[in-house]
Amino acid sequence: MLRLAINLLFVALPSMAMAAGDVGDQSWYVLLAVYGPAAMLVLLPATGFGFFLQGFLSKFRYGFGVYVACWLALLGACVVTEGVAKTINVSPLVAVMFLLSSPAFVSGWYLGIKDAQRTAHKKLA
Repeated sequence: MLRLAINLLFVALPSMAMAAGDVGDQSWYVLLAVYGPAAMLVLLPATGFGFFLQGFLSKFRYGFGVYVACWLALLGACVVTEGVAKTINVSPLVAVMFLLSSPAFVSGWYLGIKDAQRTAHKKLA
C-alpha cells in the first residue's frame, strides 16, 4: 500500500494540475505531498549525519562545527563552480535549508547518545 501511495505521488507531481496555479491556491495536503519528499531529502541525511558524528566526536560543539563547515563547503563549491553572483542568489536558500535541518542534526545526535547508552547498559548486564 505504501509503495502504491509513493508511486501515485510521483505520477501526480509532473501533472498539469500540479503545474497550474499558484502555490497559495493549493490545499495543505497537496503542499505536504509536494514539499514533504523534498524536506525528507534534507532532514533524513542531517539526522544520520548527527548520529554518525556523535560516535566520533565527544562534544556537541565540535560536531555542530563540522556540520556548519559542511554547509559552508557547499557554498564554497558553489562559488567555485558557478561564481560569486549566482552564489549570492542561492545563499538565502542554503541558509533556510541549514536552519530547517539543524534540529534534525540535533535529534540525530541525541539518538546517537541514547543508542550509546543502551549499548553500554547491554554490555554491563
